Amino acid sequence: MSELIKTIGIFTIGSSLVITVLGYLGRKIIEQLLNKDLEKYKSKLDADNEKAKLKFEKEVESFRADLNLLYSKQIQLYSKKSEIIENLYQKLVDLNNSIITVPLKSKKVL
Repeated sequence: MSELIKTIGIFTIGSSLVITVLGYLGRKIIEQLLNKDLEKYKSKLDADNEKAKLKFEKEVESFRADLNLLYSKQIQLYSKKSEIIENLYQKLVDLNNSIITVPLKSKKVL
């Protein structure tokens, strides 16, 4: 009976040891596979991030160019507006001077 218990004990310890080693090796293999997939996923994300970044920078440059074009048009409009105001003011000054310098006709009193 003692031999049977001894044999069962050795078998149990041996199979437990084998299962533990196989479990450990299996876990390490799975971790390596997951790490490999994780690295691939990180690389893909980095590449996608760079693509999105370039696209964003391209759009920003396009918007910046449009904004500069609108700004230059606005400057031209303000310049024309100031010329028109200047001309109008000069005409008003001329009109005022001509009104002041025109002699008033005397009115006949009845």
